[in-house]
Amino acid sequence: MNSQSRARPGRAAQAQTCGRSGTVILRSEEADASGEPVVLLQPGAPRVVGPGRRERAFRSRIARLESEGEAAGRVQAVLNSELELAQLVERGTGRLLDRLERSLEEGQAELAGVRSQGHRLMVALGALQSENRALRSALDQERARVLAAPHRTSRGGLLGRLWGGRRRVAP
Repeated sequence: MNSQSRARPGRAAQAQTCGRSGTVILRSEEADASGEPVVLLQPGAPRVVGPGRRERAFRSRIARLESEGEAAGRVQAVLNSELELAQLVERGTGRLLDRLERSLEEGQAELAGVRSQGHRLMVALGALQSENRALRSALDQERARVLAAPHRTSRGGLLGRLWGGRRRVAP
């Protein structure tokens, strides 16, 4: 605390400045009606006082924690979006896999049908081949019978053809 002495006309007064608030306290030697000395308070210019060391450390810690929280929030948002994307990809690949499996099953069923049809065609072809062999042997037998039979000869020329000439005629 500072002590200052100020002289005013007509009365003696002492002035004292209060430390942090900057208020000036005037004590007068005059007494009021009750006999107590008169104390006049005159506000002085307030002194601007900044934060102390502890408060600055506290504020810097708060600011650091807020920035870390914001950074963690951004990281969490990125992780959430990546998780959502991974879930979409997983669901999409599951659907693709199901579609491919259905396509594979349809392809296998179609292949089995084609194989079955191929087997039926081979059996039918074998039956046709054996029938063809039987018809060929019957044809060969008929040719042999025709060639072994006696032939008539027909007369030559136009009249011979008309009235039965020398030509060989099959019976």
